[in-house]
Amino acid sequence: MKQPKARLEVSARSETGYVRNENQDRMSGTVVPAGNLYIVADGMGGHKGGALAAELTIERLRMHIGEAPADAPVEDSIRNAFAKANEAVYKKGHSGDKTIEDMGSTAVLLLVSGEVARVAHVGDSRAYLFRNGLLSQLTTDHTRVQRMVEAGMLRAEEAADHPDSNILERAIGNRPEVDVDISGELPLEVGDAFLLCSDGLSSYVPGPEIEAVLKSSAAVQEIPQFLVKLALEKGGKDNITVQYIRYGERIEKRSNNRKTKVNKVDGPILFSALFVFAGLLSVIAYLGYLHWKGNNPVNTTKMKSAAGTAKQMKDAALSRTTSAAQRNYTTNRSVKALPETVIGVKKHPGPRKPASVPVGQRRVQARTHSITAETPAKPPVIVKQPETVKSAVPVKPAETMNPADNAKPVEAGKPVEAAKPAEPAKQPVQTPPGSPGGSTPQGN
Repeated sequence: MKQPKARLEVSARSETGYVRNENQDRMSGTVVPAGNLYIVADGMGGHKGGALAAELTIERLRMHIGEAPADAPVEDSIRNAFAKANEAVYKKGHSGDKTIEDMGSTAVLLLVSGEVARVAHVGDSRAYLFRNGLLSQLTTDHTRVQRMVEAGMLRAEEAADHPDSNILERAIGNRPEVDVDISGELPLEVGDAFLLCSDGLSSYVPGPEIEAVLKSSAAVQEIPQFLVKLALEKGGKDNITVQYIRYGERIEKRSNNRKTKVNKVDGPILFSALFVFAGLLSVIAYLGYLHWKGNNPVNTTKMKSAAGTAKQMKDAALSRTTSAAQRNYTTNRSVKALPETVIGVKKHPGPRKPASVPVGQRRVQARTHSITAETPAKPPVIVKQPETVKSAVPVKPAETMNPADNAKPVEAGKPVEAAKPAEPAKQPVQTPPGSPGGSTPQGN
């Protein structure tokens, strides 16, 4: 009868261990008409026989349970599937091939049909139920030491270290027929979890340590990893295979819903925090760049070179300004040394006398020199004196003029002409005959 799909979370892991060269454990998880089927098998019987026996066991159990009639009871379907699997392994192990002779396998099976589950097993591969924080073992090992424990001959704590701990009393393929243990229906509760494992875990990691891992806040996908790690830390002498099946609403779905709500509420805050963080990174990067730039010898040399170049340019500009001032000063001196003949005026050809410059005009020259040193030189301006107009009126003897009276204010930036030497007093001019006020020449 077809059962509704259960809400399950599944994770699994298998490791070879530190001693064995080959992993002869096999596992499977599939959906069949009767529900969700999970199997773990541990092969034995030589290099090739153990792996082959485990593969045949998984294959036959999955096939025959999946092909069971819809109206057949689930327990009958499981029992028939184990019988078919045992027949196939036994026939293969007694085919005359010495490499696979006497091979066999253990098997533990979980079938979840809707809200109920069933467990079946042969050998020492186990099934555990974890409910409400407590771990309980659902299967009983088919080993010699376990029978000794049940008979009171051996304590459970001593079974793992007993020399006969690896001797099985039941296994698939050892005999023509096999007796399988099948549990009744197990009603499921939300949060129930099943653990299927080979003896590589159960023989080395005790139940309380397994329970502690299942009680932790680890996700479903992490449980097998932690359990395998524990078994490896205990020595890893055997193959280790773990399947973990959790019943109930998927944790991922609830996590996604909570995540969506957090994003809606805290989205702006998260964006602001990222913006501030990016700003801080930019500031730190800029400060680091400034620090690197200041300490880098190449940059320091460039800065010193630039400073030297600026100083050289400044000195060159100052030198050019000084040279221009010197040229202006030389030009002024040249103007002063010009011949004392000005266009339109012819002075009396008397002996040269040193020019006497009035005190006021010296001050003007001093100020003019300082100004000329700061400003670009201009060509000297020669003032053209007006030509002397001859008059018919007798000219009176020239009076001695004070040179200071003829001094003119000098404009800034213009060169100053050298003061003209005082002209000697002119002699009275004889009026020619015939001129008014004079004697007329006699005869022409």
